[in-house]
Amino acid sequence: MTTIVLSSGAGGLLIWQIPQDWTDRNSIECIGGGGSGAGSAIALFGGGGGGGGAYARSVNLPNLKGSISYQIGSIAGDTWFNNSSFPTSGPACGAVGGATTSTDVGGAGGSSAACYFFGSSGIAYSGGTGADGGLGVGNQPGGGGGGAGGLNGAGNNASGTTGGSGDAGFGGAGGAANDDGEAGTEYGSSASAAGSGGGAGGGGAGVNPGSNGGNYGGAGSGGGTNGVDGTGGGLGRQGLIVITYWPAITVFDMGFGDTSYSSRLTSY
Repeated sequence: MTTIVLSSGAGGLLIWQIPQDWTDRNSIECIGGGGSGAGSAIALFGGGGGGGGAYARSVNLPNLKGSISYQIGSIAGDTWFNNSSFPTSGPACGAVGGATTSTDVGGAGGSSAACYFFGSSGIAYSGGTGADGGLGVGNQPGGGGGGAGGLNGAGNNASGTTGGSGDAGFGGAGGAANDDGEAGTEYGSSASAAGSGGGAGGGGAGVNPGSNGGNYGGAGSGGGTNGVDGTGGGLGRQGLIVITYWPAITVFDMGFGDTSYSSRLTSY
C-alpha cells in the first residue's frame, strides 16, 4: 500500500502525475478548507466562529492515467481531485469548505450533501459548525471554530469558546478559549503526519482576538471584545488530499515460502 499526501499549492488548479505502478485499487480522500472567524464589533457582539471543512472519500477510481487535475481548498475553499472544477460525475472526489462568518453567528460546516464521491464504498461527512459570539455591550467572548470532517465521521461543532474536534474526535482537538485548534494526525505518525484539524477556541471576553484552526480544514474562531476595543477573528486552515493505492505485486518464488509487503507515506 502506498499513501501520498497532497498539501501544497492551496487555492490553485494543479497537476499530479499517475505513478507507473498505479492500479484501479485505490482511494482518494479530500478535506475542504476551514472557514475563518469574525472579528468582534464594539458594544455589539463577539465574533462567531468559522465552519470546519467537509470530508469526502472516493474508492476504486478506474482507468486513471497521465496527468490529473486537482485543487486543494484554501481558507473556506473546496478541494477536489480528477477534474478542472468541482466534480459532479465520473471517477473523481470533492469536499466543500466550511463557511467564513463576519457576524456574531457561527459559520456552517461544509455540508456532506454538497460533496461528491465515487464508488459503492464512497462516503462524505460534514464539517462542524462554529459557535456564536456573545451579544451585548461590555465584555463578550468570540465563538469557537468547527472541526473538520474526516474518515471516521463528521467534525464536531464548537460550543461556546471551545472549538470542535476534527474527525468525530479522532482528529485534532478543538482549542480552549484563546488557543489554536490542534492538527490532525490520522495519516502517519511522524512529523509529516496529516489529518482533520480541530477548530480554534474563541477569543475570551475582553480584548482577545480569535485563534487559528488546526491543519487540515479546522476553522478559525471569533474575536472577543471588552465593549470599547474590538479584535480580529482567527483564520481557517486549508484543505488536504490523501491518495492511497495498492500497487501491482510481482512475486518471485525463491524457494523460501516468504512474501513481504511494504508501505510508504509521501508528502508533496
